[in-house]
Amino acid sequence: MATNESIVLAVLTRPYRVPAPLAGAGLHSVTLFVVDTNISREEQMALSEQIVALRPQWAICAGHDCERLHDMIDESLVNEFAPTYDVPDDRMFLTTWHAKDTVEDVLFFTFVTAASNCSGPCRQAILIIGDSDAPLRQDIDAALREFRPHLFIDEQGSKP
Repeated sequence: MATNESIVLAVLTRPYRVPAPLAGAGLHSVTLFVVDTNISREEQMALSEQIVALRPQWAICAGHDCERLHDMIDESLVNEFAPTYDVPDDRMFLTTWHAKDTVEDVLFFTFVTAASNCSGPCRQAILIIGDSDAPLRQDIDAALREFRPHLFIDEQGSKP
């Protein structure tokens, strides 16, 4: 675990925009929990482009249709380098999807597996896409208490 670690937790509502403080933040990972079952392909693509712009080392997708969001993030990264599609090594990052994993399993992956190669400040974001229902939020809070009880969680809401 990195000694200089921070976590931002944000609930994004339509229109889905990554909170401004995350831009240029040098994020190690972005974990996305998609709860909006009506999210459109266009909204997923726009969100994917925003994630690529954050330049994380990891994008971890969970929840509704997370496989497609994962693929769109990869596609957005590659499309950024059209027409050659030759992504430089320093822009590559890992994407994963966790369609059937519990919230605890996803955050274990975030805080143990993905964070294992974090050097220097380890900035992480957890984004809930769509109005968060109480059970999801309770599960996230419980996992945060388990895996990162020592951290202050910076909660931010997106504003249209």
